[in-house]
Amino acid sequence: MSEKKKPEYKMWFHKFLIFFALWACAVLAVLTGIQGIASSIENGMSNKVLFILAFALLIADGLFLIKVRFDLAAFRQKAPKEILIAGLAAAALLLAVQGIFHISGEDVYSRDLFTALIVAVWTVAVYRYLRLYPDQFVN
Repeated sequence: MSEKKKPEYKMWFHKFLIFFALWACAVLAVLTGIQGIASSIENGMSNKVLFILAFALLIADGLFLIKVRFDLAAFRQKAPKEILIAGLAAAALLLAVQGIFHISGEDVYSRDLFTALIVAVWTVAVYRYLRLYPDQFVN
């Protein structure tokens, strides 16, 4: 009797995510949050509390991405959904910061709308990619 061999998946993109992309996204989110908090305190912007809250949530999202990275590396079943949550939360926070700037009458971060769109599309694409391999995420 011959045993059926389990097909090996070429998950090079998975390795790219766990070794580079999620680390880079987490570092960028944390640094952007810190820079945003520092500049809102230093510049004396109106709605300072909202800015600080939004940027603090961006820092929390960056820290959550580190947790997601370890869950993805361990092939945990919840990891694809966590990536979706973290990415869409980052896009929503970027939109919130843009909205706060707009309400304040300061249009400094107009590029955040485009960035939020890219983050959302990228996140959904990564989620759909990971859902192609449901048998890999079983822990």
